[in-house]
Amino acid sequence: MDEIINNIVKKLNLSTHDQDLDKNKNYAIICDRVHPDYTFKSLSLINIAKKKKIFKTIIFTESKKEFISKQIFKASGLNNFYQTNKINFLKNTTRLLFLFINALWLILFKGFNGFIKDFKIFNVKFGDLIYDQYARYNHNFARNNHLNKYFIKELIISINKILNIKNFLDKKKVSLAIIGQHCYANNSIFIARLIAKKKTKCFLISGPNVIFYKDPSFSFRYPFKVLNEQIKALNFNDYNVKKIYKKYLIKRNAGKLYYLHDNINSNFKKNYYKAENLDEFFKVKANKIKKKILFAAHVFADGAHACGNIIFKDYFEHFEQTINFFKDKKDILLIIKPHPSSHLLNEEGFIENYFKKNNLSRYKNIQLAPKDVKIYSLIDYVDNVTSCSGTAALETAAFFGKKPILAGQSYFSDLGFTLDCKSKERYFFYLENLKKIKRLTKSQQLNANKTIYIHECQNNWKNFGGIFPPNLRIFKKKKLALISNQNYLSILSKNLKKKYKFIHKDTYFIFLKKLIKDNY
Repeated sequence: MDEIINNIVKKLNLSTHDQDLDKNKNYAIICDRVHPDYTFKSLSLINIAKKKKIFKTIIFTESKKEFISKQIFKASGLNNFYQTNKINFLKNTTRLLFLFINALWLILFKGFNGFIKDFKIFNVKFGDLIYDQYARYNHNFARNNHLNKYFIKELIISINKILNIKNFLDKKKVSLAIIGQHCYANNSIFIARLIAKKKTKCFLISGPNVIFYKDPSFSFRYPFKVLNEQIKALNFNDYNVKKIYKKYLIKRNAGKLYYLHDNINSNFKKNYYKAENLDEFFKVKANKIKKKILFAAHVFADGAHACGNIIFKDYFEHFEQTINFFKDKKDILLIIKPHPSSHLLNEEGFIENYFKKNNLSRYKNIQLAPKDVKIYSLIDYVDNVTSCSGTAALETAAFFGKKPILAGQSYFSDLGFTLDCKSKERYFFYLENLKKIKRLTKSQQLNANKTIYIHECQNNWKNFGGIFPPNLRIFKKKKLALISNQNYLSILSKNLKKKYKFIHKDTYFIFLKKLIKDNY
């Protein structure tokens, strides 16, 4: 593997040897994300930036282990690693203890909602990231008591990382940061938030996309948030736009967008149920149902605050409190649709088991959707849809003209075609008064379709250009998985063998050069 890595580094022209610079000179940070695709792209970006400004490159890592990314960095001549999870007893102990006690105080007096909202370090918000990291594993989101060994461990590790990063930033002049994540508790987002108000330039490499953080708000919101000005600028009467969108929707509805796993899991080999079939399945007439609402469940462990604030502690609390609300609303049918990609975070069957454990079958108006049903048939069937930030809510607006109820911020919220609830009281008011929610106007529905086009057609969701492997995911045992490191290196090596002499003409590298030219 060393030989193939060295060969790729040479052909990508990534070999570099930083001069020893004193502490007053510029530094650049690359946050290690382990995967070779991110590693090669971050090195490509850093090398282009070096042509404009001299700096010493430091790799921020969270582990001592020799991942493939470390082999690649070393092969390129970079051997300066800063380990952020290392305990610094001399500098961090007192402050760590103070921040730990402060976190416990917030939790005891304000609950975990208070911790998520108000826990700050150096006057920067971190509570949402730490809680989401804790909730991601071991089904921690479902525990009755969150003040447990898992949370305490994550809290201490996160505070320590933040202190180590701040120590470095206080000592060194950092002009550039390349990060690989925008949520959870990791080096990337910690750095992004700590440098948000500084002059440090920050670039996020997320799959094939590279996003420049234009202002401090980027560090505290979903980087792919669709904005009103983007909607206004998009001409949906343009022939080429219409053609692209029409072809895209055909593939999308068929579940053939292999690079969007949620789309495949939601649509591939699923059936469209007619209204009368669903009436029969849910026994609507027998149960005297007047209104119907679909709860499009999230993967509960999947970064509840990645898109911004939500009115519940997390996705699971949203799920539980919505179910409890409908227990005595016998004339309203609540249909629960588990997330199609729940298996990716070990939640396959979780909602079904929750129903059995809590004996929810006794409530005839609270039911699980058929497993093989296409979500579009459910959206068409119900009066409305509720979610925190799920795509099903956007589809409800775009394809069915219904105004979905959101319990949190999303990449498509605050654009005029969603009900954006800022409190639990408002959320439950809408659930109980579905008849008061008006259908979307043609203009609002058009804006919802524009939002899908902007988010899914204008952003890059698969590698482009002729160098990096376009397909990073494969079907393995009926599930999507990342291709192996060996396969990735093999494909990249073959592509370079054919095209390395023409890298300067490759669309991806032209894109990187323009990004640096315009923003660094």
